[in-house]
Amino acid sequence: MKRLAIAGIFGIAALTASAVSYRGFFDIMGGVGTGGKTNVYAGSLKVTDIKAEYAFGLNTTHGCQIFPYLYAGVGVGAYSVLTGGKSYDSSYYYNPSDSYVDHTIAFYSINIPMYVDIRWDLDIRKKITPFVDLKIGYQIGVNIDESGGTGYSYNEGGYLDTYAKPENGVYFMPTIGARFRMGRKSGFNLGICYNPFVRKKIEAQYSYNTVGGGYDDMTVQEYDVRKVTDGAFMLSLSFDF
Repeated sequence: MKRLAIAGIFGIAALTASAVSYRGFFDIMGGVGTGGKTNVYAGSLKVTDIKAEYAFGLNTTHGCQIFPYLYAGVGVGAYSVLTGGKSYDSSYYYNPSDSYVDHTIAFYSINIPMYVDIRWDLDIRKKITPFVDLKIGYQIGVNIDESGGTGYSYNEGGYLDTYAKPENGVYFMPTIGARFRMGRKSGFNLGICYNPFVRKKIEAQYSYNTVGGGYDDMTVQEYDVRKVTDGAFMLSLSFDF
């Protein structure tokens, strides 16, 4: 009985070892931001509707195909997020088309995720098969252009500078889609993914003086607005080999 059990264990181990093989992925992603909106008010100036608008980037993952349906690997990536908003001077209402009164602003940041990837293909051997994928890890935010622009008030002779600084945190991105087999070990994947943790910190600086005052006479106020967590809903195109 013991011999039979030992033989069974070695048999399963041999089958598992023969099934395990290297598999790599290269993903390109792009889509739109989701989440709430943030507003900043100072004097007659305000910046409204600050939120993630667009996101795009790439991942590369490398690991093992354990069975025809189960994959595990590790990876790294980079994706850029465009955060937009509107700057407006409520005291200068009679000319809303003025470029200093009503215009859009934009912040750019890059997030670098490092993650573990678990993927389930219904049957990788078929020409077309559905899959689910989950990437979990940690992402680092890097500043590219933290200042989204300046709102200017004629009445106050002042400026409202708004800043967005990316924050580090958890990376969590599930994906569902379909794989199209291209060869014995390669395929093309089309999926929909969602990253709910696109974090940033909103800050602002309001500089103003009375009409006729000089630049050196300006009063400066700092605003630590709040930390924001947006999301990114993206289409994923990937190649596995």
